Amino acid sequence: MLARSQLRNFAKLPGIFLPRVLTSTLHKSQLLERHTVLPSVSRVKLISTPQFAPSYSTWVDTGDVTYEELTKLIKDKSSKDVVLVDVRERSEVQTGKIPTSINLPLKELPKALQLDENDFVAAYGFPKISKDNNIVVYCHAGVRSAMAKQIIEQLGYTHVRNYPGSWREYSEKSQGKQ
Repeated sequence: MLARSQLRNFAKLPGIFLPRVLTSTLHKSQLLERHTVLPSVSRVKLISTPQFAPSYSTWVDTGDVTYEELTKLIKDKSSKDVVLVDVRERSEVQTGKIPTSINLPLKELPKALQLDENDFVAAYGFPKISKDNNIVVYCHAGVRSAMAKQIIEQLGYTHVRNYPGSWREYSEKSQGKQ
């Protein structure tokens, strides 16, 4: 059990309490009710290779997205209901991004997805992600995208998957193919 004095071991985003890597579990009764607690990233369960339905008309959430699946999604015109979300900071995106992705920095994600459609478009310049969309999140190395997946799911989005290889893997593998 962790004492309240140990809560300083948490990273704070607007409206969300994100635990840093922990070795034990907190009980909700140990935290103030106004905070949302996400499980530690160290406890993210890795599942075997995910499978997409051939037409992408249904989202089969069997785990993380692989590089091979991601490249198929990017090339496949019938996967328009799949939104690729880059949760890196804007300054990081200047070094490159995965084609078709949109940038919603992790720090802004909770508030951004709670905006109404018009305010979202005014703030970001593209349509708000629908709860019906199939979402793939990525960052630089997979840690922030795992956190983003949890945040998005807590906001009521049900079709969310993580690309843990993230920008690092994508840029290395795609450069090798050019």
